[in-house]
Amino acid sequence: MLFTCVSPAPHPAVRVVRLVFIALLLLLAGPASAQRCRNVTLLSHMNLYGSSGYSSCWSYVHSDGREYAFEFAQTGASVVRLTDPANPVEVAFFNLADSRWHEGRQYQHWFYITTEITTGRNFGGLTIIDMADPDHPHTVSSFHSNLYGAHTIELDTARGLLYAAGAAGASGQGLYIYSLADPTNPVLLTVYGNGFPDYIHTIHVDGLRGYASMGILGTVRILDLTDPAHPTTITEFGTPGGLTPGTTLSHGSTHSAWNSVDGRYLYVTDEVSGVGLYVYDLLNLSNIRQVYRYEGLPPRTVAHDPVIRGNLQFQAYYTAGARVYDVSNPAWPAEIGYYDTFPGRDGGFQGCWEAAPMFPSGIFIASDIETGLYVLRVNTNYGIVRGTVQQAPNGPVIVGAAVTQGAASTVSFSDGRYSIVVDPGSAVALTFSQFGYETLTKTLSVTPGSDQTFNASLRLKDAGTLSGVVQRGSDASPLSEAEIAVLGTPLRALTDANGAFTIASIPVGSYQVRCVRAGQVPRVLAATITKGSTTALSYFLASPLSYDDVEADRGWVLGDKFDDATTGLWVRGVPNGTIYIRTGEPIQPGRDHTPDPGAACFVTGNALVPSTNSLTDCVQGGQTTLTSPALHLGGFTDPRIGYWRWYANYFFEFTPDDPLVTQLSNDGGQTWVSVDSLYEPPSGWTYTELNVANTFAHPGDVFLRFIAQNRGDFGLVEAAIDDISSYSGSGIGAQAAPAAPVLANMTASMVGRPHPSPTHGPAGIDLALARTARVRADVFDVQGRLVRTIQDGTLTAGLHVLSWDGSIVGGSRGPAGSYWVRISSEGVTTSSRLVVLR
Repeated sequence: MLFTCVSPAPHPAVRVVRLVFIALLLLLAGPASAQRCRNVTLLSHMNLYGSSGYSSCWSYVHSDGREYAFEFAQTGASVVRLTDPANPVEVAFFNLADSRWHEGRQYQHWFYITTEITTGRNFGGLTIIDMADPDHPHTVSSFHSNLYGAHTIELDTARGLLYAAGAAGASGQGLYIYSLADPTNPVLLTVYGNGFPDYIHTIHVDGLRGYASMGILGTVRILDLTDPAHPTTITEFGTPGGLTPGTTLSHGSTHSAWNSVDGRYLYVTDEVSGVGLYVYDLLNLSNIRQVYRYEGLPPRTVAHDPVIRGNLQFQAYYTAGARVYDVSNPAWPAEIGYYDTFPGRDGGFQGCWEAAPMFPSGIFIASDIETGLYVLRVNTNYGIVRGTVQQAPNGPVIVGAAVTQGAASTVSFSDGRYSIVVDPGSAVALTFSQFGYETLTKTLSVTPGSDQTFNASLRLKDAGTLSGVVQRGSDASPLSEAEIAVLGTPLRALTDANGAFTIASIPVGSYQVRCVRAGQVPRVLAATITKGSTTALSYFLASPLSYDDVEADRGWVLGDKFDDATTGLWVRGVPNGTIYIRTGEPIQPGRDHTPDPGAACFVTGNALVPSTNSLTDCVQGGQTTLTSPALHLGGFTDPRIGYWRWYANYFFEFTPDDPLVTQLSNDGGQTWVSVDSLYEPPSGWTYTELNVANTFAHPGDVFLRFIAQNRGDFGLVEAAIDDISSYSGSGIGAQAAPAAPVLANMTASMVGRPHPSPTHGPAGIDLALARTARVRADVFDVQGRLVRTIQDGTLTAGLHVLSWDGSIVGGSRGPAGSYWVRISSEGVTTSSRLVVLR
């Protein structure tokens, strides 16, 4: 079947190492998934050098058809026979200079390896392996007399030319171009470029053209290589993760490119979080156009090197594994499937470094930085459906619509287009859904190898409008900047200076609407939306038991005896914003959360002036702790603590693994209980509520503390806290003045829809209870099988969020597809559909 994943037992030589390593990864990753795949079969796996780590890999095909893999470890190159791909055999290991960057390419029966290391006398240079007898290869040359090292390598096998990019040698930095007329004695023809900033990170050569990814310049430079000793520039264009030529500020890195078989299109990656894969039309070199952007993965994933073989594109995607695309329509790739080599959370530069498909047998290999060599095969028994999703009858395109068929799923991208690879069949049912629209199901006949178009038109659901006003309960004065959220939906609003808000186009139905405002107790009211009418709500927000806007020193402790961070320590002050220059992502907030005239908050470190340098005073070297004064919660019903937090956790090298930890103590700080660990930060300031009774039956005086930390490799961690309050949750769902209906027992109208849906990871379901009740929440797959129980116990009255981390029984991450979340309490049961994308 199309979406069956087969994972045979690992190679005997590495079974124990692999299982132990994966087990450790799973322990470190917490609820993250085991390896997972779609439409790609794992034939075998080798991890012989996991203690040192890996980088690239590449294919070698002997003249008699035998196939081999070159897998590069930190200390050398492993040569692996793949004549039986289910049982790989290492035939040789060549020691190389210790480096993270080794790359290689085949020319006739030689294999050329570059290594990037130029410090001291331990030059990497160029190593040539003779593969005439591939089961007994040997080194014939290793020189660095004029090439000290190179970042990447490319070969023009038709003309016998070697290109060493990102290179340094006796002639300085640049692109070193060699003739292989004598394959064991390369002759330097020229050095193109002058190093920084004219740095070529990677070059792909096809015929007489070279596609040079210009690294820090943020451009692709197309070279005429008719005379390889004298390359000339044909044209140059900027990429989304880089910049337009002629500007002075680089905010990205144009990383790698590969052209389509017909040479008309160019596939480009920038190795920048959230930028992904782009396709450019090169038909008119004076007006190069972007025609496609892949948006089907979580925003923190990072695309690495694209490689094309025939009508398939192979893409290393770091923590998202090795991905495969059908490019028979080269301007509109369709993802066939993937094999995720990395079991942890997405984001950062771990996982799959390279995917190499140059094997006539149809297999391909992938190299994972931690776990080594994977031998894989793509299932090509599929059909493609593609088209545009738009509002019916002739409205705008719809962005983010979920498109599902069995286990296959995707979303419509920012231009409204989608493409999905599906199982062939005479009655293939595609489902199109998006919040606010009627769900559409279309049944199509799909034959193997077919590529058909279906444009989906979704009709808006009947809708109405929600409006209202938010006032202070004590004096009825208007409250600006109150946050209104229609729970279970993406709908949000802020009140204006008069305390008023309006949310239009809410689908007909019953909802719970939450109002949160700094310095006030949150409120949740029920609202029924009817077609074409306006429903009015009035919020009168009570004052909390305590409130700290952080504008003055109220006894918080900045630091702890166990702290060891060297920079980014907690301070109280007016925050100076920083951004990550490569993506524009804010790292430290540029203002506090408190409505004007508030200005201060707690923040980890603080640059002297607003800065584009995200490294300015961020958390480094350990942890830093912020501890509250005593919060007097004894004698109150359902005590709660609410606050706004900001958190940025961006790692250059590894998946973000240092959470913002929140802890509570009710014994004067002698012992602490962790109540929240935030790994994946939301965007901007977000409100968080702690139900203290869930931790302490008799709270008394409670202390609250936040631990921000950065213990891994180089990365960005910033945190901020503002507007901390304590209050009784007993009044959240009922309004004192003027009188309003108190929430009754849980009904279907009081259970929100899963959010986000579709989701690439966790999801939540908002639940409002009028009184304490036993609640059970189960997740079922489309076949009705119970895959996870996410709640089974008593919950107190008020607002709750039932969270599912995406894992199923056994701890592995559930596959893509549709799930149903069933919530039962006091004889009432509701079910909601949740779409999961992988």
